[in-house]
Amino acid sequence: MNELIKSIIDTLKKLNGEAKYEDIYGRIGVDFPSKNVFDNSLLRMVKSGIIDKIEIDKNIKLRSGLGVNEEKYVDIRLTIDEAILLYDFLLRVNEKDITTIIQDQSEQRILWNVECYLEKILPEPFQPEYEQIVQIARSRFRDDK
Repeated sequence: MNELIKSIIDTLKKLNGEAKYEDIYGRIGVDFPSKNVFDNSLLRMVKSGIIDKIEIDKNIKLRSGLGVNEEKYVDIRLTIDEAILLYDFLLRVNEKDITTIIQDQSEQRILWNVECYLEKILPEPFQPEYEQIVQIARSRFRDDK
């Protein structure tokens, strides 16, 4: 990562991950050859996902995961069949000792969290015909032979 972009990230971290364009440039502008280079660096950061977006009022937000304590979310769309199959898979996986493939306990935590989330939103696992529901969902996703 080039030093100019690193200086923007470090400044945003000091400002709790969010600041106005002028505040950031005012703190580190002297390190940039020109204001145009600063602008281009910000645009590259938006394109690469380092900055979430630059809002109309020139408010700049550093993407979560780069040292900011703000929680951001990623939405994943699944069909009901996909959600049922993922839940069923996680249910089986989370009952096993998978320490040989887990590199860090946080990965196990994520699997548990996804299973719990699916359990909250899916009524199917609590229906008496759950196994049949799973079989039907599996049949829809099998490759044709």
